[in-house]
Amino acid sequence: GAELFFYVREDRTGRMVAAGAELVGGAGVVGAAAGMTRLPCFSMSQPFASLLLYGHTTVESRTTNMFEGVEGRVAVHVGRRPWKDTAYLDRLNEAGLSAERVKHLCSLPQGFAAGDIIGTVVVGPTHLGSHEERGSAAVEAGVVARRDDMGKYLTPVSDPAWLPRGVTVPGRPGVWEVDV
Repeated sequence: GAELFFYVREDRTGRMVAAGAELVGGAGVVGAAAGMTRLPCFSMSQPFASLLLYGHTTVESRTTNMFEGVEGRVAVHVGRRPWKDTAYLDRLNEAGLSAERVKHLCSLPQGFAAGDIIGTVVVGPTHLGSHEERGSAAVEAGVVARRDDMGKYLTPVSDPAWLPRGVTVPGRPGVWEVDV
């Protein structure tokens, strides 16, 4: 098992916040001691964050083109506010998933909470999806939403990886950078 060591700093309001992390493993220290990696990071509501990290979501949709120019590995932060409705449950049930599987996919593992960076994914190129594309079965399944409930900008996501444990940081709108 890997160990994570967190650096903290005081923010402009005097609160202590995570400033970085080191992954300590059998092969030595990776991260800050060897030069931390700066990654783009974005925040999303639960349960979509866990659906993404479990690999169930394969397309991220947004109402703005916030991922324009961002491709490659990015960190995923769970916002503190849960999603506003339960329409995603209809999509999961229509996909034939058991109640137990839905509960699992929509829950964060132990050691993770809202307000944490929970893992990373690889994002592909963002494009403005047409009305027809957003209504396709593949996109609706990948987003876990119906066309009318998703954003117009579509970004493929792949290669999800959970962190060993959550890193609590304040969320921000859009895409920002974190050192991991």
